[in-house]
Amino acid sequence: MGCSEARIRLALLEQLSDILRRYAHVTQSISSYIRVLLESYGEEHALASATDWFADQAFRYPWQVGWMLHATAYAPLRSRKLAAVARQFLVTPDLPWFARGQAAISLAVHGSLPSQTDYVGIYELCPEATRPDLVAAVLIGQPSWYGPFLTGVANTPMLRAVLQLNPAEYQAWLR
Repeated sequence: MGCSEARIRLALLEQLSDILRRYAHVTQSISSYIRVLLESYGEEHALASATDWFADQAFRYPWQVGWMLHATAYAPLRSRKLAAVARQFLVTPDLPWFARGQAAISLAVHGSLPSQTDYVGIYELCPEATRPDLVAAVLIGQPSWYGPFLTGVANTPMLRAVLQLNPAEYQAWLR
């Protein structure tokens, strides 16, 4: 890809908020585009654009937040700004749990899971369908409290299966 083509592709990120606001139906494709950029030459620009979109106070659908948080889990570099945004979404009560699960995974990738007490409180509130994402986030982030937490929550076949994942392989899969 030529330098001018790369600039054109990165220039599209400058319009990210407008595109997602006007054409919400392309959010899944945009999140895939962000993921490709994160895994290639446009990582810094993609992270900055996603963070700016999250910070924008314009209306967005909750499912858009979930897709964009999912994309941020593929960032090879940690971002404190993105971690702060993901932490906010993790505890936002009006955000659907599937998006909050993606926020937990993004927090893990960006090295910023909350304290064990706070995380257990969130875990206890979440529905069964979100628990594998929250367990996977602990497996990915491996905070100091991950061993006892994972042992304590493995009470269903699905959660026990998540515990069988190799953390290094799972992290590599995300990247």
